[in-house]
Amino acid sequence: MNHLNKKKLKLNLLLNKDWEKVVGIDFFSKTKLKTLSYHQKSDSCSIEILCDPSIVFDLRSRLPEITLRVEQTIGMRVKKIHFFQDIFSSQSSNKITINNKYEHLSKKVNKIELNGIKDVDADLIFERINRSIKNENK
Repeated sequence: MNHLNKKKLKLNLLLNKDWEKVVGIDFFSKTKLKTLSYHQKSDSCSIEILCDPSIVFDLRSRLPEITLRVEQTIGMRVKKIHFFQDIFSSQSSNKITINNKYEHLSKKVNKIELNGIKDVDADLIFERINRSIKNENK
């Protein structure tokens, strides 16, 4: 591993460790560090952040504050901070609410006899299915 890769790894670890301090408690769960690129000539770095589309404007308004916190955390000048809207994270949260709508429909199925399986066994099958749906959504 060369010097440049070690430097990038160290900066990534420092930034990930103090991510809550950098972006703040309000935005911690809605943001994620995408990439950190180190510029050896100017001894500075550029940062790309994935964020929820609903908070991009707030993050851009706090750009000087975030830049200062990053510089304090990693001890290096920040050249640029780019915000990328992560539309897939907001779609996955919508998908969870849709799946919860259909969960109650599976409980209305006639469970008296399911292909010759007894009622108690059918209940256990449906409980396992519902548990696996909940675990996938988490």
